[in-house]
Amino acid sequence: MKKNYGGKSIKGGRGVYKNNYNFIDTALVNDNTYFDYLNRFKQVALTQFEWINLPHSMNADFLELCLYYFGEASLLKTEEYGFINTKCCTNGQVNIYGLPSSLNCFSFDGFQENRKLYTGLIPNQTEYEACILVKNNIEKIPTARYYGAFRTSLI
Repeated sequence: MKKNYGGKSIKGGRGVYKNNYNFIDTALVNDNTYFDYLNRFKQVALTQFEWINLPHSMNADFLELCLYYFGEASLLKTEEYGFINTKCCTNGQVNIYGLPSSLNCFSFDGFQENRKLYTGLIPNQTEYEACILVKNNIEKIPTARYYGAFRTSLI
């Protein structure tokens, strides 16, 4: 049985998709190109800076990944691990600088602590009660978001 589509006669059944192989091949190449750009830009972003004088208990690669994907990370000292860096999110109110007054510091192995943000304004605050907020940029925007729009425009 023959059908008429836009002035072209094509055979019904399996032959309908016969002319789509070029489209499918092109789509696969475009997908591969997109993910190649994604990986290359990500590698450049993650290796752009070198963290110096980090304590041995901190992981610079994990710190860069947190900044790349989430736009923020925290540095803190624990009794169990010593100085560590973790993912973080805000909880609580903001201080006089518009920064969060406390952070929820967490990681993959179930580690989770709520810490006050260190500002130097709280007297007698111990190093086990406070944490330092590391921001990817002034607005804490993840690098991955910037590269997403740029990669799409290249293809």
